[in-house]
Amino acid sequence: MTAELGNVSFAGYLYPQPKSGFFVKGGVGFATTRLHNSGTAEATGYGFVVGLGYDIRVGTNISITPVGNFYFGSDGDLKESGTTLETGWKHNVYDFGLGITFH
Repeated sequence: MTAELGNVSFAGYLYPQPKSGFFVKGGVGFATTRLHNSGTAEATGYGFVVGLGYDIRVGTNISITPVGNFYFGSDGDLKESGTTLETGWKHNVYDFGLGITFH
């Protein structure tokens, strides 16, 4: 079986003290789960993301940006061919990354 999870969110960033480089982010959007076996079951609902990070200046206009995010999806009922297999499907994803930010 193969599982696919997804969140598409509109997020805003807040820099409480802009010169420090620290930021928090949050947003809402859509979430989905797909399970592939002999057929495909799918659930689609709402989701959100929250995260934090830090811009570490390495040049005048460039930062290395470590970030951590938490994604939540309340996907709803898992259905295959119109038949409900399970109700109240949800998922959680933790994401840690390192990016390059151009200012």
